[in-house]
Amino acid sequence: MNGFTVLLTGLPSAGKTTLACALAKELQSLHGRKITVMDGDEQRRLLSSELGFTREHRRLNVLRHAYVASELCRHRAAVICALIAPYAADRREMRSLIETTGDFYEIHLCTPLAVCEQRDPKRLYAQARACELTRVTGIDAP
Repeated sequence: MNGFTVLLTGLPSAGKTTLACALAKELQSLHGRKITVMDGDEQRRLLSSELGFTREHRRLNVLRHAYVASELCRHRAAVICALIAPYAADRREMRSLIETTGDFYEIHLCTPLAVCEQRDPKRLYAQARACELTRVTGIDAP
């Protein structure tokens, strides 16, 4: 079986990580195959802690996910990336890199902003609305 990557993207608190974990569990159950979940928050904390949320830093973060996923795909691994990837150009670049070693599937979670704001476990939206935080996707960033 070939390696593949599923990109789950959407607003903060859209349910990306929750869906990624459920999908990984289901795929593992159905196919008896280990699935690697790459969570955007974890990668930012561990591999991209120096990056901010500028346009270029967002691109670099997506490309770091793409590079790691493509290396895993090269060895026929199955990967689910759960991250905010708001720019189509970055997602195309991610697809391009990964498709050199495996299949690529993109899923956008279209969770309404009001629902994401109700969830808001990291209080990103609350801080953005109070002008304490800038460049929050869905508020003052695309």
